Amino acid sequence: MTEAQVLQCGEDLKTFYSTEMCKIKPHPLDFNIIVEFEQIYTNLTLLRKEMGTRRSITALDYTDLLTTEINGVLPKRLLVEGEGGVGKTTFCSKIAWDWVNGSPEFQCFSWVLVIPLRNVVKGQTIGDIMKNYLSDNNVVNSKQIDNYILSQPTKVLIVLDGLDEYDGDLSAKERSDISQIIRFKKFKECIVLVTTRPWRANKIKSNKRLSNSYAFIAINGFSPENVSTYIRKYFVNDKNAGSELSRFIEVNDVIKENMAPFPIYVAMLCILWENCDSEKRETIRKLKTFSQLFEKMIMFLGDHYVSKNAKVLHKAHLDNDIENIKLCLQRIGSIAFSGVLKKKLVFNEEDFSSCTEAMETCCRIGVLSRENRNVSLWERTSNASQPITTIVLFPHKLFQEYVASVYLASLYDTNRAEYSRSMGKVLSDNAREFRYLLYFTAAKRKEVGLDIVKKIQQTDFPDVQQRRINKDFLADVTFEAYNKDTAKAVGQRVFADERKLTIDKDMPAHTISGYLFIMEQHKMETLVFRGRSCGPTVSRDLADVLCTSDSLSILEFYCTTLDADFYQLMHTQVSTMAVNI
Repeated sequence: MTEAQVLQCGEDLKTFYSTEMCKIKPHPLDFNIIVEFEQIYTNLTLLRKEMGTRRSITALDYTDLLTTEINGVLPKRLLVEGEGGVGKTTFCSKIAWDWVNGSPEFQCFSWVLVIPLRNVVKGQTIGDIMKNYLSDNNVVNSKQIDNYILSQPTKVLIVLDGLDEYDGDLSAKERSDISQIIRFKKFKECIVLVTTRPWRANKIKSNKRLSNSYAFIAINGFSPENVSTYIRKYFVNDKNAGSELSRFIEVNDVIKENMAPFPIYVAMLCILWENCDSEKRETIRKLKTFSQLFEKMIMFLGDHYVSKNAKVLHKAHLDNDIENIKLCLQRIGSIAFSGVLKKKLVFNEEDFSSCTEAMETCCRIGVLSRENRNVSLWERTSNASQPITTIVLFPHKLFQEYVASVYLASLYDTNRAEYSRSMGKVLSDNAREFRYLLYFTAAKRKEVGLDIVKKIQQTDFPDVQQRRINKDFLADVTFEAYNKDTAKAVGQRVFADERKLTIDKDMPAHTISGYLFIMEQHKMETLVFRGRSCGPTVSRDLADVLCTSDSLSILEFYCTTLDADFYQLMHTQVSTMAVNI
């Protein structure tokens, strides 16, 4: 490859990123609304562990992403993990944007190649994938691209986005480019950054050779300051509404700690807040779980669609239209569920041939998006493809998991055998891989929630640590189900022998909320807080538990801070208990 060809490929990549990747669609109501990247992008919190160790996580500045030595060396592989909706894909777009716009951290690279793994076709080489990004008049072939990366590895940064969405094998026998790169068998001198949800990160962490070759980075989403920054950017034309939403999040630590770090949930809160009157905003203030927020979001999209398209606003007609939307979600839900199991996020119209009308309705609502994509001349020549192809996709994987949960919960009544078979697939290998699908499904109905927690409880782990992880996961699912009978059933099983709960500083806020919810329905004798700060909402919930419990006899605080609301409530209603401080 000549120097001119290398430069031309770089310019083609920059054009592709500027026109295709570095755009943000902030509003699920209208996929045509696109804003410039810098207009709304807000920095994410990054944390890093030392390579091959279990040492405490330390803060990582984005500008030091590729220059921080670990154990005295600069790592060639970086694994960036984060929960669904925490901003991993946007983080990859940020890297592309900064390279395009000349940020010094990335100017040492001739090419920055960002690859969404959900779009990778089996058998594609890195050269094949990059060729699709280039202009039709670029005569460089995929073999030349591969050879350039091999000959100039320090000049190319490869970003593989969404390992959890990759429908490929990582075993030693797999010879695909993506697998070999991740396994550190190809392009060894190239810096490669891989993003994933935590469950798939364990595939690398559990391999001793790979765990010593990777730097492990966590995306923790928004800091409290950056939540306010995002809201301020979103409500640039209505500062009062933005300030009101920021204040609500600040004093509601269930929302602040459980949802606000996730950009997708902050965006959803902004959309709901912007389009609700003062009465409906009070409903938003009562939200506690991810499932409740998604329920409100889907309901809002449905109401907006119905009111916009209804010729006559009669209650009977509106109710009928809402029921029709629910049926449409169920019909596309089977395709969504199958896609979740197969890690398929991008569909074509033929995939919905059994429910074309439902697909059309969901596209108009905003639950699905239909996009036309240009097919490069090289790919058209290779596969005899049309110049434009139509794809169908969900706004985010979480939306796909929500729609899949509508279908899965409906099977409980309509086809119990199929429900059991499908739930068996979800719970057979690694239930945490499908945690959000289980959250949303458990929240649909009490009977379904009870069945899910019962199935999770039946899983037996000989390892103590795995039992603790499974117990915490059970608390998470119970909180999302948000049903008193479910919480009572879980409490009776989990705390049958030991009526003691210890909450430490490393326990996620969502899990704490789950345990406190279970405590409200089940008798607990000892509650221990170790090094955990609690905000207003959790402090009030804790005070309510203490004041109403007739079984709690010991409460221990170690290096724990509580909000003033806790002491005010306890001052008015004091229970008899031994307190060790």
